Amino acid sequence: MMPATRLVIILLTVSSSLAKSYNQPNISLCALWSSDATTLANENVVGLQPAGIYIDTENTIYVADRQNGRIMVWDKESSIPTRNISDNFINPWSLFVTTDATIYVDNGEFNNRVDQWIFNASNSAPVMNVGGSCTGLFIDGINNTLYCSLASEHLIVKVELNSSTMAPIIAVGTGCPGSVSDMLDHPHGIFVDTNSYLYVADTDNNRIQRFAPGQLSGTTLAGFGATVYFILNRPTDVVLDADGYLFIMESHNHRIIRTVENGFKCVVGCFGGSGTTSSQLHNPQTMAFDTTTSTTVTTSTSTTTVTTTTTSTSTTTVATTTTSTSTSTSTSTTTIPPNAKWQQNGVTVAGGNGSGSGFNQLIQPLGLYVDDAQTVYVADRNNHRIVGWKWNATSGEVVAGGNGEGNGTHQLFNPFDVIVDKERDSFIICDWRNRRVVRWLRRNGIHGETTISNIDCFGLTMDDIGSVYVADMKKHEVRRFQRGDSQGTVVAGGNGDGNHDDQLSSPQYVFVDRDYSVYVSDFGNHRVMKWVEDAKEGVVVAGGQGQGNNFTQLSNPQGVVVDKMGTVYVADAENYRIMRWVKEATEGNVIVGGNGRAELLNELNYPFGLSFDLYGNLYVVEWGNNRVQKFNIEQTIK
Repeated sequence: MMPATRLVIILLTVSSSLAKSYNQPNISLCALWSSDATTLANENVVGLQPAGIYIDTENTIYVADRQNGRIMVWDKESSIPTRNISDNFINPWSLFVTTDATIYVDNGEFNNRVDQWIFNASNSAPVMNVGGSCTGLFIDGINNTLYCSLASEHLIVKVELNSSTMAPIIAVGTGCPGSVSDMLDHPHGIFVDTNSYLYVADTDNNRIQRFAPGQLSGTTLAGFGATVYFILNRPTDVVLDADGYLFIMESHNHRIIRTVENGFKCVVGCFGGSGTTSSQLHNPQTMAFDTTTSTTVTTSTSTTTVTTTTTSTSTTTVATTTTSTSTSTSTSTTTIPPNAKWQQNGVTVAGGNGSGSGFNQLIQPLGLYVDDAQTVYVADRNNHRIVGWKWNATSGEVVAGGNGEGNGTHQLFNPFDVIVDKERDSFIICDWRNRRVVRWLRRNGIHGETTISNIDCFGLTMDDIGSVYVADMKKHEVRRFQRGDSQGTVVAGGNGDGNHDDQLSSPQYVFVDRDYSVYVSDFGNHRVMKWVEDAKEGVVVAGGQGQGNNFTQLSNPQGVVVDKMGTVYVADAENYRIMRWVKEATEGNVIVGGNGRAELLNELNYPFGLSFDLYGNLYVVEWGNNRVQKFNIEQTIK
């Protein structure tokens, strides 16, 4: 059963130029939205699961009422529904309306079809056969082609409306989940521009893809792999304005963002995280503009429909942080006094020479491991290699991969994390895009051996008996793999995506202490969870008070390390700081960073991987600055 949703309309007074059945306004890059909203309709009107939204050029609003199997219609400026349309629609998810008021409705969950309702008709007629719910519908008016996003089949399919067949053909996708350029993973919202380019909210790949007409391989416009890298958290819809700027619904960051000339900024739901107040969204699903550039939004796990009624409010430039990566040493080996301090200016120990493939450069580094000799091993993500930087070295040495992206035994494809197995003298690498974990010999290793397959590995670690723990972001769980075990055992999460104590939401980093308790940076819930051995649920040990920058809060936490005293250290990525939470504390304190996002030595730009050496010096991977910073401890460790 899909979560309950609410409908939100956000108003902005800007002129628009329209030539289609939908509204595609020309919106100034300086436009601002209201931060507060008023209720348009609650669950008594739109049911518990409204999903699809459409607004035509007459400002008529159409809502797919999933619970009651109908389409609710508000004519222009009406505060109450003026029509409802029902004809054996079962859990309709999406809809599209043409200029002659013909409605195309998803009816795929049980009836395996898309239906057409002609204006003033007494019943609907099928126009496309599908294998499940269309989580997005769109009609390319130039080619008279209907597109359907099949999340459950990882496909976008299409049918020409003037043809005699209702059997669709594949537009993009292979039918299997994946993250390479010709694959999708649970796609949702879709949009087709006037040049017939197809835009897809590739939800579980956390990216927006664009496909040229007739092309099966897409280009990433936002999220992993984009030229201007911006981390998305479960995008569910994408809309273009008249100038081609993207508006993206980020479901798990509970907000709407847009593209601007040199990046991205938040426009709705920018403060306070998820919730039900007038300034918050909760798992938003879909959106649309009206002629005054109102933005209509459906949000899940809420039961109200909200409309913003003001013409200007503050917007905030936001950079989100992303997924994954590495940890430090396998278990707690360092005792750090609770009042320890670190020098606030870091020393660059890897990279820091701009983005590039030279031996003194990194591109979007993520994972980190520091050995006893203070050699720093870095998962150099976009160079598809693991690089080792010895103490005081000015350049690194490739120790795994470095042979271009690919799935050969001598290659890596976007490695996200790396640790060292001292006993076997080998690296264990999270080879993210290849969906595998590989073992690579430390000395003269030219090939890797796959030890775990078909896993969306983002972070990994090892305990003192050689078991490997892997955070699987898409399954929202951490698995432990004992030696020789290819299936693994769930030790944290595994109960679906959620915020209950027995759930995780896109877990990123993982750490294991001497008692085999598992600590997880619970990215989507903005908290760090501790799961003691054999526990059925975890406890919050850092954050958990919603997304924010207070000392009780985290914002998209990443790397996590725990010392012998049980103190939790976490990379608070979107707040650009490293936080310390003493055992059983209700709030943390900043130990480095928190001074803004730039390249100064006391600043952090998206901290990801986190590690300590034997002396208590702190190492931080800065994804945004393509470097690793070392912060020397000021107090002697005993």
